[in-house]
Amino acid sequence: MPSNRCEITFRGLLTDALGLLFAAFWALRAATALHVPLSAALFVIGPVTGALLAGFVWRDIILRRPEITVDIRLSRYTRIGRIIAFTIVGNICHIFHQQALLLPLFGLIIGISYWPLGIAMREPIHLFVGTAVVLVTLISLPFPATAHQAIAGTGTALAVWTGCALRLGRMATPLSVEQTA
Repeated sequence: MPSNRCEITFRGLLTDALGLLFAAFWALRAATALHVPLSAALFVIGPVTGALLAGFVWRDIILRRPEITVDIRLSRYTRIGRIIAFTIVGNICHIFHQQALLLPLFGLIIGISYWPLGIAMREPIHLFVGTAVVLVTLISLPFPATAHQAIAGTGTALAVWTGCALRLGRMATPLSVEQTA
């Protein structure tokens, strides 16, 4: 259990920053598949990611209104399970020489892990983002590698960015009396 609220704030901010990094990675993956020059891709991805990250810093650090995890145990087990799943899937793909499946399976793991995190935080937006990531990954699987990268990369990045923007949009709502105490 964190020792103070500051630690909770930075842990949440780190989690959000890693989520944005995940979205940026998938967006770059899509841009590469579509043969978009790196400078043009970064011209779009950088400001979107930077603006969302600035929003999380504003909400968590400046306003001191981080999202609260209601079920810490479920959240912790989900994060540990994600690492275990990455390790197992990575090893299986390596053993069977199926590196092409590695990133799609990682995308599925991330998408599925949004569901228990949404429950742990009582955050329905996580449930929708997780579902969108899983669906876009599954829909793109039958396509050739380049098309899969473009579809899964664009869809995943848009789902995560949209989810982040919706979560940040909540900070515009005033605090209740219980929240300010």
